Amino acid sequence: MKRRNPQNQKNYSELTNSFFKKSSIYALNQIGNSNTIRRKVFWAFILIGGLVGCCSQVYRYLSAYYGYPVVINIDSVNYFNQIFPGVTICNLNSVRIQYLNCVIQRRDYENCKSDKYIGPDNLTAAVSWSSPYCFEEEGTTLSDEFVERIQFMSLYFSLDEISRFMYGHQSEQFIQSCSFNGEECSHEDFTPHPDNIYGNCFTFNKANETKNPLKTSFVGPNSGLTLELNVESEEYSWLTKSVGARVVIHDPYQEPTPEDQGINVSPGFETVLGLSRVAMNRLPYPYKDRCQNYEKGISKRHCDMTCNRKKISRFCDCSIPYSTLESGRYCNYNNITELCCVYQAQKEEGLEQKYNLILRLSSGMRTCEL
Repeated sequence: MKRRNPQNQKNYSELTNSFFKKSSIYALNQIGNSNTIRRKVFWAFILIGGLVGCCSQVYRYLSAYYGYPVVINIDSVNYFNQIFPGVTICNLNSVRIQYLNCVIQRRDYENCKSDKYIGPDNLTAAVSWSSPYCFEEEGTTLSDEFVERIQFMSLYFSLDEISRFMYGHQSEQFIQSCSFNGEECSHEDFTPHPDNIYGNCFTFNKANETKNPLKTSFVGPNSGLTLELNVESEEYSWLTKSVGARVVIHDPYQEPTPEDQGINVSPGFETVLGLSRVAMNRLPYPYKDRCQNYEKGISKRHCDMTCNRKKISRFCDCSIPYSTLESGRYCNYNNITELCCVYQAQKEEGLEQKYNLILRLSSGMRTCEL
């Protein structure tokens, strides 16, 4: 067994005392130069308190750093060459009156003869429709206008897509003149967009993966898109209560939703619309927002609508009248069971509560879970 060399212990002690006395850390220096144990203990407590405070601050800042805090920076940037938005126009009248007879009799365009007009009494006779039980349970009285609209939609969506398009207003008659930044354009520059409320709609500056949107660097009433429209009021049926056009301004890559966006434009007047663009960019993972960019052409609204259609298709065994057919057929509003199923789904406490559906957030992106 080796004995400790007293000389080595003395050297270690002298080295430690020398380090403390010459240390640039004030507390260590005072510990080394203090002559009494009380003073050494006093400065030792001060040193320990300082180390604890320092470590707590380091932990605080490291926690904040790895928590990826969001810092909002607001910059005002002027770009003179901006992407021009998509512009979708719809006639408020979905079916021309000369073809209303064919819609009521459920005849397709090839077999249609528009030489006879059937009035509103015949619409009621064409659809055997009684008050649905889901409305009676809530003590709701349906208006005549609502009943007529439901009856018409039941007939309208029993037709094929080509017939619905041909029965509506056509772009060559609807769009009389067109110019973009002073350059002439025509109805051929518009992309058809079928809508469940307004029928035929037409989109200018529709962009996709192979077609980039137009850009503009001009401002003022003489720049941008200028249109002259003919709403063909003589072709309006009694189902349409207003005369004019629906105008929707949206992202060029996204599908328009005229039923809940846009404005109505009255005939006989000039309407000027000016826009200013506000862009907001949110930070992706690992920051708190955990945001991800949707693919081009997809928005939160589009995601919610798609999810709602899938839910209705799953539990009602039919698709709500939209441009996308989720199941094999559209819902028949003449069928009371299907009508009430869709009605319950649209309510605030509809399918989500009844079938315990959830709209799950996965990696910041909304997804449907049935």
